[in-house]
Amino acid sequence: MVNTPFMMEVQRVLDSTLKDYKIDAPFLYNKVGDKVRLGAQYDGYSYMGNTIIFKLERSFDIEYPDRKFGVIVDLTADGTTGRAAMEMLTFRGTEFVHNWIVGVGGKDGRSSGEVSSRVSATKIVNWGTAGIILYNPYRSVVMIGGKMR
Repeated sequence: MVNTPFMMEVQRVLDSTLKDYKIDAPFLYNKVGDKVRLGAQYDGYSYMGNTIIFKLERSFDIEYPDRKFGVIVDLTADGTTGRAAMEMLTFRGTEFVHNWIVGVGGKDGRSSGEVSSRVSATKIVNWGTAGIILYNPYRSVVMIGGKMR
C-alpha cells in the first residue's frame, strides 16, 4: 500500500525501466480508431519468483502529503501451521460499543433528569476498537521518503 507520491515514483521508475530495456510492445500503446493512445499504468513488479503489487491507499496522503510513504506486508501464510500472516484483533467487549449523549428531554424527548447536552436531542455514538497483528513482522517493511520539494 502506497500513497500518491510513492505511486507516482513507481510509475516513473517502471516506465524508465521499460525505456532502458528498449521494450516496445502493444501494452505501451493502444490504437483507438485512427488515433494512438500512449502510456501505461504499472501496478506490480516481479523478479525471480517474487511479486510486489502496488495499491494506492489515499488515506496515507492525509498523514504523509509531502513525502513518499509505503507499507509492504508479506501475506504468505506460515508454512508449518498455516496461520495467516496478519489477523485483526480487538479488546474483549470493545468490538462494538453503543452509547448515547442525552440531551434536554432525555432519550425519549419528554423526560426530566440529567443531561449531557443543551440540545433537545439525543446523539447516538457507535464505536469500537480494532488492531492488526503481524505474526512475522520481519517480513514487512515501512518506507518513508524525504520531504518533497
